[in-house]
Amino acid sequence: MENALASYNIKKAFISCKGVTLEEGITESTEVQARVKAELLRGAKEIILLADHDKFGTAALATVAPVTAVHKLITDMGTPLEELEKFRRAGVEVVVVSGEQRVVCRQAVE
Repeated sequence: MENALASYNIKKAFISCKGVTLEEGITESTEVQARVKAELLRGAKEIILLADHDKFGTAALATVAPVTAVHKLITDMGTPLEELEKFRRAGVEVVVVSGEQRVVCRQAVE
């Protein structure tokens, strides 16, 4: 499976995770899941992480990729602001979604 993913031309990869921290990165509960997602991300032009507030501050068994591999994070209003700020400082575009409302927080360009 992993070798087959290397030949895919992926414009946007939307991935979920079991946990995410700035230190451990994007993590999964099994090594197989982590390896497959890591291979998928290698060929992706844009990586979008979908993680609800329960995933932050939690590190699962195996690391998929560092947070800096992500281009955009989509999360919910329950995610602590300090966690969102960590992602922004790492260069990740942060999108917070709540029902019908959508709030976009982008890092300032210096």
